[in-house]
Amino acid sequence: MAIGFDAASSTVIVQGMADTQETKEKILLCCGNAHGVENVEDQLGVTQAGVEPQFYTVVSGIRFLKLLNSSMVMPMLIWVFLKQTSR
Repeated sequence: MAIGFDAASSTVIVQGMADTQETKEKILLCCGNAHGVENVEDQLGVTQAGVEPQFYTVVSGIRFLKLLNSSMVMPMLIWVFLKQTSR
């Protein structure tokens, strides 16, 4: 696995393979929550296939309750909360 950072675009690039979908999501969430990161470029594969995650970007004007009513998983709720409070 390789993780790189492009400072010009504030983008983390993640390449390689993760063992499970859960591990992949944790890696992407950790990278996206790092200070100074605006984008995560996901080039990460999974050895054991699982359900594909849904990621949401919280922008001004989006109501949190609207996101809660969608089919999100708990790690995504945590990511949204941390991303919003870290700004």
